Amino acid sequence: MNESMQITFMQLRIIRMFAQKMNNSISQAASLLYENGALNFIRQCFDSLHLEGDEGVYEDVERFLNAKGVTVNA
Repeated sequence: MNESMQITFMQLRIIRMFAQKMNNSISQAASLLYENGALNFIRQCFDSLHLEGDEGVYEDVERFLNAKGVTVNA
């Protein structure tokens, strides 16, 4: 699997985690992450993020969103 596919799979896993933790639909979670630049954050930081488990990536993305003033109610 090439790196682009690995990034896409990571983004999808994190979208699903946000949907579950926020008790929202996958499309709502995807919109939140896309509109606030979190999916691009995952793409740009993939080299370091792929060394973490999904829970660690989730926490990094949540911190990224919080720094932008986005509150995630998990």
